[in-house]
Amino acid sequence: MARPTLCENMKILALNNISAFTPQRAKDFGKTNYGLKMSQPLAHDSVSFGSTLGEAYINQLHKPAHVRKMQRNATIYMDVIESIAMKLKDHGISFDRAYCEKHAIKSPEACGSKVSRSGTFKVPDSIRATLYCSDIYNLSILNDKILPAFEERGYIVAKTEVPVEQMLKKGYLPTKQELEKKEVSVLDLDIRLYDVEDQVGKLEPKYKYSIGNPPNSGYEDVQIRFKKEDDTSQSPDLFELIILPGKNFAKAKSYESDKVYSQTRKLGELAFIKNMKNERDIALAKRYIAMIKSMLNLGISQKLFGAAKNLDVYGMENNIVMNMSEGDINVIKSAFADLRRVARNYYDTIELRAKSFKTIARIKSERANDARILTETQKNLLEAIDFFNNAGNLKKLPEID
Repeated sequence: MARPTLCENMKILALNNISAFTPQRAKDFGKTNYGLKMSQPLAHDSVSFGSTLGEAYINQLHKPAHVRKMQRNATIYMDVIESIAMKLKDHGISFDRAYCEKHAIKSPEACGSKVSRSGTFKVPDSIRATLYCSDIYNLSILNDKILPAFEERGYIVAKTEVPVEQMLKKGYLPTKQELEKKEVSVLDLDIRLYDVEDQVGKLEPKYKYSIGNPPNSGYEDVQIRFKKEDDTSQSPDLFELIILPGKNFAKAKSYESDKVYSQTRKLGELAFIKNMKNERDIALAKRYIAMIKSMLNLGISQKLFGAAKNLDVYGMENNIVMNMSEGDINVIKSAFADLRRVARNYYDTIELRAKSFKTIARIKSERANDARILTETQKNLLEAIDFFNNAGNLKKLPEID
């Protein structure tokens, strides 16, 4: 996450690089969700973290006993999904086991990165799989076929905590205790599909608040986290299931995630945006990032997922071509230049105000890291545009690794 180790008599699991560790997040440290548990709950709401504790956490995930457990759980999970897909094939259900087995277990490094970003040891997708459903927009398939099939095999939908504000937007009336806690415990099922709100009556009442909103990229899916029904521990192992319309949509997801989403997400790591106090400059920086994302959504992501949906759901011949113009590319380059200008003005100002060598060194380090993020992200995104422009349409994209 002398170098500490994680052992049974330790009271906490430790984490490296947590920039904002709140009391609530401290309580979350008892919920590791992939087999790493504390021997005792935290006695206090705050803890300190050394610089090498993140490495100790990752080393724990590499231990042979833990690896064997994860592999065994993943194999059984794949067996279950494969049997369900065979049973429900007449309902448009299919499963590509070879594809899923390549990424069935989240790597220790990826887990460590996620924990570092979130500030909690809750990693709900440490074991994951993808199921295809060509009739995904018919929610009765999910409610009457898929979920009962998993329950018959001992996998039930787990609980998760969501902010009260998010539930209020869905029409949920929280209790006094939930308002005080600012969280609501709900079943971990998120239906992120377009135009299915009128089908809420097809869902069991316990799932009535499970219809969410797809991202602006045009990506759609159903996300479920299961737990084993007989696992009554406080932090049960979780098993993620992503339901997609089909193999073409999975291919689109893989390429969009690698070449677009994973790159634009790095812009959220820019230190100058997190540290600026000037509200206008913050708004400007966020607007430039929004412009970059919007251009890529319109030029690549929405077309990519739209083409995949045509192929998998409707069986339509794909004639959607991805071709971002030179003008589109210049808008993105200009937005990056404007981001650099805002960053330069911010760092120039605070360096002049800095009083100590330690502060100046920190500022210079943050400035260099932000410059690296901007340079690498712009380069990678321009290469992605070139890739998709040359790919032409979805059918011409290489197969998923």
